[in-house]
Amino acid sequence: MRNILDDKEASDNDKFVAFDFLKNANIAAGGVLPMCQDTGTAIIMGKKGFRVLTDGDDEAALSEGARDAYLRRNLRYSQVAPLSMYEEKNTANNMPASARSMPKALFRFDLAYKFMFMAKGGGSANRVFCSRRRLGADKRSHAGVPERKSADARHRGVPALSSGDRDRRYLRRTLHETVKLASARYLDALPTHGSADGNAFRDLEMEQEILKMTQSLGVGAQFGGKYFVTMCG
Repeated sequence: MRNILDDKEASDNDKFVAFDFLKNANIAAGGVLPMCQDTGTAIIMGKKGFRVLTDGDDEAALSEGARDAYLRRNLRYSQVAPLSMYEEKNTANNMPASARSMPKALFRFDLAYKFMFMAKGGGSANRVFCSRRRLGADKRSHAGVPERKSADARHRGVPALSSGDRDRRYLRRTLHETVKLASARYLDALPTHGSADGNAFRDLEMEQEILKMTQSLGVGAQFGGKYFVTMCG
């Protein structure tokens, strides 16, 4: 937000959206309804330490906690259930939530149960496009792909987007989960180089290239401007 407000090239739309983000954060902190009430899907990620013992279904308990929060607080119910291929109905409690407790075997020496909570707007959560392609060592094999995808997305109504890019070696079944974590800045501490062990990493140079490309589209902040994308990963 600071970058947008300090940027002399930012459009009035850019600054309007940035200002509303800040107002919404302030309003929500006070427990009052924010301007944008699309509270979206409740997303919960749990990392369970090996020595942490719980009774029952952890994911069901986390979902019930989210349900209770939506029923008791000033939060809009954004989830709908399909009745048929052409009919749907609001669930009236914002369920189902997206709750996942990661296997404790992955955190063998951790003595804590750690959680990440976020609510992702229904519009952006429903607009994820997956494509798989082979990327060669030559950067030209990659040229134009993110720009084409971004140009297609710019005609939609969500005011600010997160942009992610992965090569074909990344498992499709983990792609959506990774996008959620990246948009919450949960993966910011990843190493910036890969290794023969196959670890995940961030390409900081590529992130800046994609961010610069989106700023050149001139369609940001939903209705025109520079900041079409606010974060790349």
